[in-house]
Amino acid sequence: MSIIVFTCDNYLSLIPAFASLFNKHWGVEQEVKVLGFKEPDFTLPSNFKFLSAGKQKDFPPAVFCAPFRPLIESLADEVITYFLDDTFVIGPVRHQIYHEATDLIREGRASKIELFWGGPEQYRASKPFSSRFRCWPQDLNYRCNLSPSIINKDYFLKYFNDNMTMHDYEIGNMSRSKNDGANVLISWKEPICPWFNVIRQGRFNSTNWNKMKNSSNRQFAWNRFQTINSDDEETIEQFKNWRAA
Repeated sequence: MSIIVFTCDNYLSLIPAFASLFNKHWGVEQEVKVLGFKEPDFTLPSNFKFLSAGKQKDFPPAVFCAPFRPLIESLADEVITYFLDDTFVIGPVRHQIYHEATDLIREGRASKIELFWGGPEQYRASKPFSSRFRCWPQDLNYRCNLSPSIINKDYFLKYFNDNMTMHDYEIGNMSRSKNDGANVLISWKEPICPWFNVIRQGRFNSTNWNKMKNSSNRQFAWNRFQTINSDDEETIEQFKNWRAA
């Protein structure tokens, strides 16, 4: 199974903490490929491998798709699970549901399955698909997004316009991905993998962090699975004064 993490030179310093929480909650037996630019000057865990897209300065500023398309195309697996470097795993991964989701994509019954649920609007708009999964409507906003997901590689690349930034990828493809006929699913009752967006707009996500700190149950968003346990707090809080260069 190809699990990849996108990063860039300014965010490369997030990878050790990402890897620490990934290995804790997902497992050290899972190989992960980090797709970035300059080689890290730190040692990655043995199950993490770095793949360089070249020099970041050789690509237009902030462009996301062009550098990484060749690396994605080179992956042998037809199913990919992807993360961004600032989306840290914060809870137990439900491996049985994960493998069932992967099978649905391999069988052609789904094109993409979110590791979490999206926002409350997306969750509530979802319709029954099976006893384990629900399906997003064809006319739902943000069917094409960069939230951690399992995805068919060809379906992923279908929306890769070389000139697109991350923002362009989500917003520019919003209307295009509506009514494209693809089944975009979420798990039902329990998410496959909870995660926390540590960085927003180049700075520490203090809004959600403070919600968590002020909550009696350590919940930072709209459902009970969006919590951060005290054992992971230090790993995340080290970025409290972090800013993108």
